[in-house]
Amino acid sequence: MTSCSFSGSSLFSFNLPNQNSLHRRPPTLPRHAIVSSTDGSSNGASSSSSPTVKPYRTEDNIRDEARRHRSASANPFSARYVPFNAPPGSTESYSLDEVVYRSESGGLLDVQHDLDALRSHDGAYWRNLFDSRVGKTKWPYGSGVWSKKEWVLPEIDDDDIVSAFEGNSNLFWAERFGKTFLGMNDLWVKHCGISHTGSFKDLGMTVLVSQVNRLRKMNKPVVGVGCASTGDTSAALSAYCASAGIPSIVILPANKISMAQLVQPIANGAFVLSIDTDFDGCMKLIREITSELPIYLANSLNSLRLEGQKTAAIEILQQFNWQVPDWVIVPGGNLGNIYAFYKGFKMCQELGLVDRIPRLVCAQAANANPLYLHYKSGWKEFKPVKANATFASAIQIGDPVSIDRAVYALRNCDGIVEEATEEELMDAMAQADSTGMFVCPHTGVALTALFKLRSQGVIAPTDRTVVVSTAHGLKFTQAKIDYHSKAIPDMACRFSNPPVEVKADFGAVMDVLKGYLGSEELRENIQYIYNYCFFSDETESYFTYSLYNHANVSRFAMDVSGQIKQFTWLNNNNQWNLFWSQPRQQCQVYAYCGSFGICNDNSQPFCQCPQGFRPVSQKDWDLKDYSAGCLRNTELQCSREVISITCLN
Repeated sequence: MTSCSFSGSSLFSFNLPNQNSLHRRPPTLPRHAIVSSTDGSSNGASSSSSPTVKPYRTEDNIRDEARRHRSASANPFSARYVPFNAPPGSTESYSLDEVVYRSESGGLLDVQHDLDALRSHDGAYWRNLFDSRVGKTKWPYGSGVWSKKEWVLPEIDDDDIVSAFEGNSNLFWAERFGKTFLGMNDLWVKHCGISHTGSFKDLGMTVLVSQVNRLRKMNKPVVGVGCASTGDTSAALSAYCASAGIPSIVILPANKISMAQLVQPIANGAFVLSIDTDFDGCMKLIREITSELPIYLANSLNSLRLEGQKTAAIEILQQFNWQVPDWVIVPGGNLGNIYAFYKGFKMCQELGLVDRIPRLVCAQAANANPLYLHYKSGWKEFKPVKANATFASAIQIGDPVSIDRAVYALRNCDGIVEEATEEELMDAMAQADSTGMFVCPHTGVALTALFKLRSQGVIAPTDRTVVVSTAHGLKFTQAKIDYHSKAIPDMACRFSNPPVEVKADFGAVMDVLKGYLGSEELRENIQYIYNYCFFSDETESYFTYSLYNHANVSRFAMDVSGQIKQFTWLNNNNQWNLFWSQPRQQCQVYAYCGSFGICNDNSQPFCQCPQGFRPVSQKDWDLKDYSAGCLRNTELQCSREVISITCLN
């Protein structure tokens, strides 16, 4: 435990930096731009259409350029604080330039935009405007957040904005993961962790710190910005404050976040307090501190954060060319993010950019699941819980600040809440990583929710689904090491992939590689080892199928009689078809790479090998008498690989 105290003199000894020094231009070298003449001719003697090189003024930077091109017309857009979910007729409101976090009644606040002013432009205008700014370097609109400035902080001066050109994160088509594990072709992962500090928290923090920068220029009594954090909030806050030269104060629960998360605020110069409590205890402290001292609260209790986070929802729509997905699954801890996604989608619907919103799913760790319990109770009285340790440490929160916002969002979009045990979330993370991703445990929580909703038939295989990944996997390397080393107590770690120790000997290495490549080909071309057994009486036949995939075992028993039957089921890695033919006197079994068929003695296989291999290259396997059981230890050749046929009884 690290004990620290603030005295009045030490706290207020933070010197407010000279405001002009924040924007002092460093010396710059001459820069050049390639420009083309609009009439197709150059300014020189040549009539070539090749672009000409024109030097910029040497004192220009992107802020200067933005200033010179700024419109002189009045800004028609505005926003203000109002009580969250205020009753009709409420007149309570506050300027965004006020330091206020709660309404008069003690409830949450929300940022309310002047929708009538925004409706002066139709949906097509806003779609085209937002799309025109993506990926540009024009200050500040190249940011994924500030490209929607009119919907975020419409009245802030561009000079006051603190941005790392955050957002515009990858929408990853999880093709192999979706097909292999879920039978889905339209599964996407929004990698919000591919951002400046490796976390989606950047989206909200650029807005909050920009507003603080504005307040300090207005000589408001704000000496710094503070937050309680389980890791990512502190990383984002410290980075943006460091960029603007604003002091940041971070309160962390001791020994409850990863080293990668702890080092970020330290490296960015934040004043870090390690407290012997959990996140809820840290949150209580920071609220008490900011109520007494001129430190601006940066947690999601502050509704400015949500204005930045909602832009991730708008980005998703942009990336789908303004087509609305069916589902969006978001990990939930303090629960501001689920409301932020709802708000972003809802604004797009209200302003005519889209005609509907997706259904939202909030995924919680079972060790910190107050929203899940509230949902399962039918939204009866909410009860905080004592959050237990979870690998998804950023959502280890038992008394979430934004519970009311989350419930409002979910109830208004027919949303769902799911939970994930520690083993489920770690397995899901490992499965995602095995298909080319490198996700955080919180994404494992969201993927577990997807697994459960797929198995329940709630999410269909053709539904367009987006899973929100909130942080970069590199922040959680120790958890991944422990999983793949099978060092986690009471966890099977079914998808672990530990390194193989081999002597520094060519023959030993070759033996290991041959074994590995053989098993890889078996998995790729044949997929599984099949164990068959047939039983018969006078009326029915039974087929028992055991599927082995490492430690993963599934069993299916089918009762088949009468006419030809086709059975289709989904296993962990592929979709398989079983075709069965009667009568039962005599048949041939054909083994396939990826599928198989059981046929009458004089017929052809019902299914074809997907890779184009011949069904059986050795002699056919004849079963003349079902009641005699099955042949034992018979080998059938498929291409170069062998499938073993053994009897279960």
